[in-house]
Amino acid sequence: MSTTDNNQNHVTFRFDFVTDEHIEVQLPSDSPIAQALLEHDARWKKTNRADTRRDRHSSPSEFPKEGMHFAADIDIERDFLNKQAVATTFAGLSKRQRFLIEAVVLDGYSFAELARAEHKDESAIRHAYNRAIKRARKILEADRPESTFGVAYRARQQQTEK
Repeated sequence: MSTTDNNQNHVTFRFDFVTDEHIEVQLPSDSPIAQALLEHDARWKKTNRADTRRDRHSSPSEFPKEGMHFAADIDIERDFLNKQAVATTFAGLSKRQRFLIEAVVLDGYSFAELARAEHKDESAIRHAYNRAIKRARKILEADRPESTFGVAYRARQQQTEK
């Protein structure tokens, strides 16, 4: 985009396309759209100058506006392994256990809400949920490599079960 005429009463913008065509738009100079386009054009020229200096391959100045957020670095392999572990764990659970874990953990339902919906006692729902979590832990630990933490965790868990 380039401005071709900046009169006191109006501003003419020329937009060039890849097909060698162009279009000219005339706007009143006091129009908010015209002001926004002029600011954008000025910012683009400034950014373009900044990017032609030293490091042309990384140009953070292309994103001058506040509030631009960039995705955090992602460990794709770890995410894949975590999703695979969850899928394996859920495959080893019963349909009821999967439902309880999804309802409480993913959907955020409380034990009281689930008990009301199923016309059951809240403690029955809580115990069923805890059994589902315990079963999920056993499935996850079967695939987990041995570590001192895992041994200590299992020893502590066995003491609490007695």
